[in-house]
Amino acid sequence: MAKDKDTQMELDNSAFIDSSFDLNNEFIPDLTNSCAWPELLQELLGVIEQTLTTQGFNEAQSKSLSLKLTLSISEHMGGIQVYFPRGDKLHKEIRDIEIWRNFKGHNIKQLARQYHLTDKTIYEITSRMRTLESKQRQPELF
Repeated sequence: MAKDKDTQMELDNSAFIDSSFDLNNEFIPDLTNSCAWPELLQELLGVIEQTLTTQGFNEAQSKSLSLKLTLSISEHMGGIQVYFPRGDKLHKEIRDIEIWRNFKGHNIKQLARQYHLTDKTIYEITSRMRTLESKQRQPELF
């Protein structure tokens, strides 16, 4: 019974945070150096806030929205081990998706020049992306 009560309090608290958190709130404490927050969450909060600021949000909006996003990520992914690929790998994957979207079947050389890659690399990327797309559209039968 006590466990059910604790679970209900957690649900009530998360609902309270979601429904009462005001994105226009002027006072948001600086949590980036808080001992109460795990280091990873502090870093995530700082990265999100900096990104929002560079995208044109003012300081108050960046602080408020970064806190809201960090809380949301923490609620959905908290307690599980998560792997984020390093920037280079992620950028390459995004590049490969762009190449696949721009691939017309006859523009290998153009794509190679545009992305500063060899024709062979473009062939490898398009082949891999074709296989991935095919698996998404046609699941394995056995």
